[in-house]
Amino acid sequence: MTHHTPTILITGVSGMLGLNLALMLRETCRVIGTFMTHPVHLSGVVCRPMNLADPVSIALTIEATHPDIVIHCAAMTSVDRCETEPDTAMQLNAHATGLVARASASVSARLVVISTDAVFDGIHGGYTEQDRPEPINMYGRSKLQGEQLARDAHPDPLILRTTIFGLTGRPGHGLARWILDNGKTGTPFTGFTDAIFAPVLVNTLGDIIMRCLDTGLTGTYHAASTDSISKYDFARALMHQWGYAPRLVMPGSLDNIPFTAPRPANSALNGSRLSTLLGTETTVQADIRRMHDLARSGLGTTITNALHA
Repeated sequence: MTHHTPTILITGVSGMLGLNLALMLRETCRVIGTFMTHPVHLSGVVCRPMNLADPVSIALTIEATHPDIVIHCAAMTSVDRCETEPDTAMQLNAHATGLVARASASVSARLVVISTDAVFDGIHGGYTEQDRPEPINMYGRSKLQGEQLARDAHPDPLILRTTIFGLTGRPGHGLARWILDNGKTGTPFTGFTDAIFAPVLVNTLGDIIMRCLDTGLTGTYHAASTDSISKYDFARALMHQWGYAPRLVMPGSLDNIPFTAPRPANSALNGSRLSTLLGTETTVQADIRRMHDLARSGLGTTITNALHA
């Protein structure tokens, strides 16, 4: 009996999650990555364009590749841009998710949809899967609509709400990279003491996704660290781990920044349901240490080369 090597299609392969996932999965799976504007050059990964604004492109790509599993990472993640371009946000975060779900169902592929803590209002934090989503900005509304369209179009999707950090190949891309770029150049910056979250390292989320696939889990779950932390303390912890001066992080408040889109103050998710089911849990500090270890192992260089080869 021959062993079947699963084919996994990752949308948004040039993004932080998509690229790290491709690196994690390429040894054991046939990985196909889709992109809109930034191709990836990575051994063992087949990269092909797919336009999330084009229903035909989505349907044809998934029909042609016939994956066993689709992991839908691609999204419009700029919170302020979503607010100023609501139609584009709904197209890319909501309607495209429904189309990916429908196409996945048509080829009997399992589906993982990556969602966000921004589906909640941020009033109290510690949100469980039983709490009612109440997004306060267009990014959260578009992602929540994407969740529902995925449930409507696919019989058994796995929807993971989360917020991530990790190594990325583009300067200023992602919170952690922005913090560390400032640390490297000795540039003072503001960390919000009143913005609370429960972030997960992108590679830890990759482990969680693989465990979910191994166990056949479906439904909606929260993937989060066991502890929550302010953006200020998170920035200081990152700076300390990298040997940069934590004093560069100046305390500040969300109220003092004129963001285009409102930000939830405490969007921390409670991930205990998923961690209990999988037997896995992580802390923010443990994930920061893991990120540092991965950076020292050369993963950041691999990611940068994949994006700029």
